[in-house]
Amino acid sequence: MTTAQPLTLITGANRGMGFEIAKELGAKGQRILLGARNAEKGTQAVEQLKQSGIDATLIPLDVTDKQSVQAAADRIATDYGSLDILINNAGAVFDGRQQPSVVNTDQMRQDFDLNYFGVVYMCQAFLPLLKKAPKAKIINVSSMMGP
Repeated sequence: MTTAQPLTLITGANRGMGFEIAKELGAKGQRILLGARNAEKGTQAVEQLKQSGIDATLIPLDVTDKQSVQAAADRIATDYGSLDILINNAGAVFDGRQQPSVVNTDQMRQDFDLNYFGVVYMCQAFLPLLKKAPKAKIINVSSMMGP
């Protein structure tokens, strides 16, 4: 589907930096696909955006789950046919910023599953949709602090 409004998917967009990105881009006329793993919180965020006149749709999405990522890609392919912008924003820190010599490796695995492999899963699943857009972009957000 081709329109003048860019279609933007933002992961982890139900709060924090992702929500603010959705609000700003939506206010500039982009159609926002709000990726959130918690459907209730995602629905609340979408309603808040809609009250501000923003074209927003919830996309249930857990970037650490390949099946969830693929289901989101399939839904966007069916509903829209392409994707203009993918913003990989979902991220967190689970290791408590402990020294590598003492950190629990299960916590490290959670960090890598979300902050590294989640981005890989998203890029792999959405690249076919991005290739269908005339000027697609992938934007990876990082920060020094998680929630």
